[in-house]
Amino acid sequence: MSLSQTKQAMNAIIEVTGHETGTLRLDSKQRSVVVEMLYKNYESGEYLIKSEKANIDEKTRKKYISSQVSDVLKKQPIFNNNESYKPAKTGTRDTAMIAMKTLLEQMKLVGNDVVAEKIEKQIELRQIELDAKKVKKKVLVISDLPECLQQFSS
Repeated sequence: MSLSQTKQAMNAIIEVTGHETGTLRLDSKQRSVVVEMLYKNYESGEYLIKSEKANIDEKTRKKYISSQVSDVLKKQPIFNNNESYKPAKTGTRDTAMIAMKTLLEQMKLVGNDVVAEKIEKQIELRQIELDAKKVKKKVLVISDLPECLQQFSS
């Protein structure tokens, strides 16, 4: 069984940098080496790219892999002082949030502070709801678990 994309990227990053603790950012040379390592895994069938858009040619695949490396660096605690990833802006694509913010702007332009205040409260409630959904979407990657614990996941 091959490792997940995340685990392969983590392993490649650690192998290239020797990183153990603290915050890590790759320089361009390190990133190139990591991407090449993962591309070799792709060529050998170990690193799967599911996106049809990213699977057009070598350049596109390497760009996809590089963005995956960026995601791993941003989201994995080992590369961020063991702090969990917290998305900066949830709701930027939420249609209800967009509509409420547009209406809020309109109400502020016409000076309707009473309605603007109601809209701001609704925006706060929606933001709380979106943040809660984000936390619930965590996915357990069974292959990332030690073998002795994989039997306990469903």
